[in-house]
Amino acid sequence: MLNVLSYNLNGIRAAIKKGLFEWCNAGQWDVLAFQEIKATEDQIEEDTLVKNGYHRYFNSAQKKGYAGTAFYSKFKPDEVIYGIGDELVDQEGRVLSLLFGNLLIVNAYFPSGSSSPEKQANKIHFLKVFQDWLQLQQVNFEKVIVLGDFNICHTELDIHQPKMSSKTPGYTPEERNWMTNLLHENWVDVFRVFYPQKIQFSWWSYRTAARARNKGWRIDYALVNKGLQKNVKTVRYLDEAIHSDHCPLELSINHSVFV
Repeated sequence: MLNVLSYNLNGIRAAIKKGLFEWCNAGQWDVLAFQEIKATEDQIEEDTLVKNGYHRYFNSAQKKGYAGTAFYSKFKPDEVIYGIGDELVDQEGRVLSLLFGNLLIVNAYFPSGSSSPEKQANKIHFLKVFQDWLQLQQVNFEKVIVLGDFNICHTELDIHQPKMSSKTPGYTPEERNWMTNLLHENWVDVFRVFYPQKIQFSWWSYRTAARARNKGWRIDYALVNKGLQKNVKTVRYLDEAIHSDHCPLELSINHSVFV
């Protein structure tokens, strides 16, 4: 069994101070996919995950203290793929992938788009180029997992105030349609396969005690291509973890994906 964890940290150094590494070392995860790390490798001085046998790979943004993705893996990958070949996306360290035999694990941090119309335009650009790149990976690799913070609520079940949020970045018709179209292209939202009607959020604003009131958004996903769907055994959000304004998503997959 391969156990994978995906987690937007909203700053890995801040999360470490909240006990992230101790919590991860106490778990049984083979691969940890972190988003929004806001740091470079040399800024992580005491890395107990590495000391406990994890290999680490960072794709940091050129801008200091911003965006970025990282993997920690107990297995050494056959290849580490940095970015997707798009200058705007890659300079922000938004996509990092590990290849294990015939299995590609993609770690993605989508732009938010909420701060300005320009940022939302950058997000729409990301959606287009990432989808094109992702479809190519399905051709190149037999089995693909996509983990990360998509910054999109796909359906009314995924946001606590759907009627009031239709013009809000992250829940616009354009973004939701993009997600629908992506899922029509041989991809599966694993959580929705297991829990078609369950209301479960993965991000809560720090404002107005949103987490305590469970007024959140489900924007963190695990997608697999349909050829891998039968290998997925469990999926769940670990909303008791409080190292970030997000909660992690855990995925367990039959280990035969490496064969």
